[in-house]
Amino acid sequence: MKPKTKRIMAWILIVILVLMYVSTLVFALLKTKWAANAFRISIASTILLPIMFYLIIFFTRLLTPAKMPEMPADTEGTTESENPEGD
Repeated sequence: MKPKTKRIMAWILIVILVLMYVSTLVFALLKTKWAANAFRISIASTILLPIMFYLIIFFTRLLTPAKMPEMPADTEGTTESENPEGD
């Protein structure tokens, strides 16, 4: 995964978490029937969202094939014993 993509995902997660913290606080202060369920959902989302983002990054890294480093053209296929110059 590209560093720019990771950075964008991190900022999205930060914004979502801040909104979740604010909504958790609001739901904790409300005295309605649905506020308790909304509070539980908000707490669960605060815990599960970072885990899900981590798993996305982990599996993307795991499933992306590694790039092999390229050898310079002048040393490709030769060893020091084959080089008669002896530099």
